[in-house]
Amino acid sequence: MTALLRRKPVVNLSERSIQDILYIWLLGKGHTHIVPNCGAFGWEADMISFTKNETGTEYEIKISVADFRADNKKPKHKDLKSGRRIYGFCVPHKFFYVVPEGLVCIKDVPSYAGLIWITSRKEIKVLKNAPKLHSLPIKKKVFSYINRGLMLRYWSLRKTRQG
Repeated sequence: MTALLRRKPVVNLSERSIQDILYIWLLGKGHTHIVPNCGAFGWEADMISFTKNETGTEYEIKISVADFRADNKKPKHKDLKSGRRIYGFCVPHKFFYVVPEGLVCIKDVPSYAGLIWITSRKEIKVLKNAPKLHSLPIKKKVFSYINRGLMLRYWSLRKTRQG
């Protein structure tokens, strides 16, 4: 696996700038809920989105090879691989790694994950589509959790800006 990873990405981007690029792209694809840094599936996700059909996708953003390697050691990958429910939540229907162009190759990505590159022109390039991990509906409490989190973020920002 190590030989396939590049040491330096072609493009130098931050996690936040990648989230911004993904947000615009997902809006154009009709996603209804797009949330950065959300714990909807029982763990912290860099970004999640849901379609009108309530299909959930997680986007794990990596900006370094070391970060990519470390992520593969997290317990959530056992759940993603099996597509099983945990703690009353369900794993996302799809899971993508999103990286600057050239940081990670298709061969480095697990079979249950997709791969998206952000190009030097800040465009999205889907190198590997993520397979569907399961067909179970997302529970209403997941949406409730997301909406509550968004509400708390809103009020926190509003209080901070008031001075």
